[in-house]
Amino acid sequence: MTTDDRADNPQGRHWRERTHCKNGHPFDEANTKWIVDKKGRRIRICRACVRYRGRGFREKLYGLSLDGYKRLLEEQGGLCAICRGPSGRRALGVDHDHTTGAVRGLLCSTCNSGLGGFRDDAGRLIDGIIYLNQHRRGVREIS
Repeated sequence: MTTDDRADNPQGRHWRERTHCKNGHPFDEANTKWIVDKKGRRIRICRACVRYRGRGFREKLYGLSLDGYKRLLEEQGGLCAICRGPSGRRALGVDHDHTTGAVRGLLCSTCNSGLGGFRDDAGRLIDGIIYLNQHRRGVREIS
């Protein structure tokens, strides 16, 4: 164990043996989330710390306060701005213009991923609509 490890771990224990996170939250069943990192190792994460870190992320990323998010959510009736469906298991995501950074609205993860897949290019979206409509009329024979 290096000196840096001991500074982060005043109990002098290996991270797997710790009973609490760095901020003092217990690693109990309700507060522990296990993930697998890129190297295939299981890592224990404190759910309370993740929630705390996430509180200001919309404001940091998009300049949208929690009140602004709630106002936008209310304007959209709590529904996705594109499909008009409910958010599902995750909260509606903030959609923004990647060039200007301006917030456009709140989208469900499916619609947000769809826009991302088309790289926010209206021309690609129109081409996609044309493609879908051509194939809706009947299955084209592929030679």
